[in-house]
Amino acid sequence: MSQTPHWGKCPVLVRYATRREGGVEGLNCDPKHEDTRVLCLFFSVGTGIAPTFGEVLRGKARPRRVPGRSIAPSSILYQEGNSMARIGIFFGTTSGNTRKVAKMIKKKFDDETMAKPLNVNRVSADDIAGYDYLIFGTPTMGSGQLPGLSADCEEESWEEFMPTLEEVDFSGKTVALYGLGDQVGYPDEFVDALMEIHDVVTDRGGRVVGSWPTEGYTFNSSQAVVDGAFVGLVLDQDNQSDQTEARLEQWLKQIAPDFDLPV
Repeated sequence: MSQTPHWGKCPVLVRYATRREGGVEGLNCDPKHEDTRVLCLFFSVGTGIAPTFGEVLRGKARPRRVPGRSIAPSSILYQEGNSMARIGIFFGTTSGNTRKVAKMIKKKFDDETMAKPLNVNRVSADDIAGYDYLIFGTPTMGSGQLPGLSADCEEESWEEFMPTLEEVDFSGKTVALYGLGDQVGYPDEFVDALMEIHDVVTDRGGRVVGSWPTEGYTFNSSQAVVDGAFVGLVLDQDNQSDQTEARLEQWLKQIAPDFDLPV
């Protein structure tokens, strides 16, 4: 049997449960089956390559190449007939503000355009690699750090996820960044953490879009400024929360051509 998948004649065994029948079946064909609702297990025959939980939830069905192995679909799940979203949005958070902004962004687009926002402490490198279009969000902690345990956060976040992010090949991927900071309380390291994510993405071959003007902010220094502009959207929920919605709308319009967004 060929190890290259072809829909309708696919060398992939998919075990799935149907709501109607309540059973578990195996398929060697197109997994976009009208009865498929919950994917229990899937692996590429002869390789044992399985999707991550995040891949399963997203319903990704495009093949990906695993070095030294065969080509295998990243995951095959169509929830109620919906295929995978084009854009993934991932965030780290401490107070919940970065999560709130992620939800504000997602609310503007349907599920085919953008996936549900996910916290980076609950995903894998494959979850990131599954998307060609990505939005990353992070706050900056007191001394310019990414959120994480060493910054006295209650749970793991971007700090712990960075080694995993460095495993991702961002070649051919388009990434936009947004960062939250406090320009009054921390004017000397304003949104510094944004640059750490930026550097990993660009060093791994990604294209970062969505730079943002520094006008309208009062701060002394920021590592996230390149050629006179922030490397991503900057929001200050502590001092300028009344400007968040307008800034977000303007930024989404700015990145719309790169992400093919309907705005």
